[in-house]
Amino acid sequence: MKLITNDLLVFETLEQAGCDGFNPQKWTVFSFSLEQKFFLFLFCPEGKHKGCRLYAFEEFPKAHEIRTDLIPNVLALPEDMGYAEIRAAAIQEAERLLHQTSVAQFFDAH
Repeated sequence: MKLITNDLLVFETLEQAGCDGFNPQKWTVFSFSLEQKFFLFLFCPEGKHKGCRLYAFEEFPKAHEIRTDLIPNVLALPEDMGYAEIRAAAIQEAERLLHQTSVAQFFDAH
């Protein structure tokens, strides 16, 4: 997993994926894929945590990557200055991805 915080690079990636239509005046959390790579995007419109965070994976993350890389990284996010909602949404998205990965592994095994 790679964390990208350079807003210009993040917005170029969003534009390539067709995901640049979000409201830049509201906090945002969503995941998307681009050319077999997988991304989790977080955006804070104001305050000391203003800006983008883009977690990038070379492919859809495996369960161990979500547990050992993504979730601890998201849990370490601040909860002050209105960032608590972003952190909570990012944790929820990471848990959704973990569930999705577990379901995919179950069906692959059967």
